Amino acid sequence: MSRRVSGAGARTQFNKYTKTVGIDVDSRYLVTAFYDHDKGLATTTEFEQSETGIRLLVSECKSHGAEIIVLESTANYHVPAYDALILNNLNAIIINPLRVKALLRVEGKSDKADAITLARLAASFRMKGSNMPDSIQREARTYWRIIDLEKKKIRSTKQRITAMLLAHGCTVTRVVSPSSRIYKKIMLGIGKGESKETIASYHPMEYKKAELLDSMTNVPNYVGKAILSYIKEISSAESEIIAYEIKLSDLMSEFKLETNLMCTVPAINDKLSWRFISEMGLNFHERYPTQKHFCKALGIVPANIVSGGKLLKREASHGNNRAKQHLLNNVKAWSIRPHQGPLYEWYKGYKNTNGWLKAISALSHKVAEGAYIVMKYKVPFDEDYYFGKSSYARDKLTGEIITEDYEPKEYEETIK
Repeated sequence: MSRRVSGAGARTQFNKYTKTVGIDVDSRYLVTAFYDHDKGLATTTEFEQSETGIRLLVSECKSHGAEIIVLESTANYHVPAYDALILNNLNAIIINPLRVKALLRVEGKSDKADAITLARLAASFRMKGSNMPDSIQREARTYWRIIDLEKKKIRSTKQRITAMLLAHGCTVTRVVSPSSRIYKKIMLGIGKGESKETIASYHPMEYKKAELLDSMTNVPNYVGKAILSYIKEISSAESEIIAYEIKLSDLMSEFKLETNLMCTVPAINDKLSWRFISEMGLNFHERYPTQKHFCKALGIVPANIVSGGKLLKREASHGNNRAKQHLLNNVKAWSIRPHQGPLYEWYKGYKNTNGWLKAISALSHKVAEGAYIVMKYKVPFDEDYYFGKSSYARDKLTGEIITEDYEPKEYEETIK
C-alpha cells in the first residue's frame, strides 16, 4: 500500500515582474491592462492608435512603474507603439498571438480580456518575445518589397504580351523564353512591324532561326503599339530594380565582411546575403541555437507531426517565404551549371537517387546550413571539410558541430 508523502514549505512560482502591462493592438485602439501582481489588481484603459494616444500610453506606463510591457503582434499596427516604448527606455517585447493561445487554450475573445491575460502571463511566465527588425533591416526590407513588386509587374506584363500574340497565332514565346536576353529585342521588332527575316536574325542560334521564322505571323498595328507600350513598362520596371539594388548595395556596405563571408558558400551571392540580413537579421546565428532551427525558420524543411514515434503527417513548414524563395532560385540556377567540388558531387548522387525536386530542396538545406556555419564560426566555407575526409560530427540532441581539429580563425586573416 502506497503512503502519502507530505512536504513543508511554500509553493515555488516564477514571479520575476510585479508590475506588468499587456496591450492588445488593433487598427484603431491600444487596449491596455495595468497589472499589479502583489495586489492582484488589473485595470484597463483604451488609447487611440495615434501620436497623441501613444504619447499618453508611454506616460501611463511610466507612472505605473511597468517592469515589462507585452504587446500582441497584429499586422504592423504594433510597431509605432513598440518604437515609442523602446525610445523611452521601457522594457517592451512583442509576442505572437499563437504563443498565448498555446499557453492558455481558452475559448472566447475580447480585447480587455486579452490585454489582462498578457499582463498576467508576463508576471507568471518567462515570455519569449519575437524578433523586431532594426532601422537598417526595415529600410532594406522596404527596398526588397519594391524590387519584388517590380519583378512581379514584369512577369505579369510579359504574360499579357504572350496572351496577345497567341490570340493572333504568333507563337514566338514558345521559341524565345520571356527570361532570355533577346526577348525584348524580338518583341520590339514585332512591335515596330519589322520583317520576319529581320526578327529571326536576332536569334544567336542558327538552328533556332528557322523555327522562329515559322512561329511568327503578321499582327495588326494596334497589337504592335500595345507591345511597344508593354516593353516600355518593362524597361521602366527594370530601371527601378537597378536603382533600388544600388540603394541596397550602399545600405549593406556596412556589412561587407558578413556578406563576403556568406558568399564563400556555394550558390550564395551578394543579393542572397543581403536578403538573409534583411529578412532574418544580421544576428540570425545568435537567435537560432543550431543550423536546424535556422533552416526551420527559413521554411526549407518539412513540418513533421509525430505521435508515439510514428510520422502522422508531413507538410510544408511556414517560414520566411521571401528568403526561402530567393534561396531556392539561387540553388536552382547554381545546380544547372557543372561545378567542381564535393557539394556538386553529392548533389548529383542525391538527384540520381531521389529526383531533381527533392535534390534541390536538400541542396538548399545544405546551403542554408553553410550560411549559418560561416556566420557562427567566422570562417570561410570549406567544402572539403564539410564533405571530405574530415566531416562534421553532430551532437544528436542539439545538432551542433563537434570537431576536435576545428579551430575558428579570425575573419580578417581568412578573407581578403
